[in-house]
Amino acid sequence: MALGDLVLISDADFSTPIDELPVLRQAVENEGYGIAIGSRGLEASRVEIHQAAWREMMGRGFNALVRF
Repeated sequence: MALGDLVLISDADFSTPIDELPVLRQAVENEGYGIAIGSRGLEASRVEIHQAAWREMMGRGFNALVRF
């Protein structure tokens, strides 16, 4: 159980740097959203360091399987 006004949940591999926390906080605190979700899968995502090509393909394949 988490206590506090804000709760951050992240993947165990920290594929999104903690430096992005202010972007999420702004969406919740200043823009009035109840939840903020970051995703590398969106077209507007700014991915500066890519994973290995095989890992990206495996991730896309898994996501396609889940959607199916």
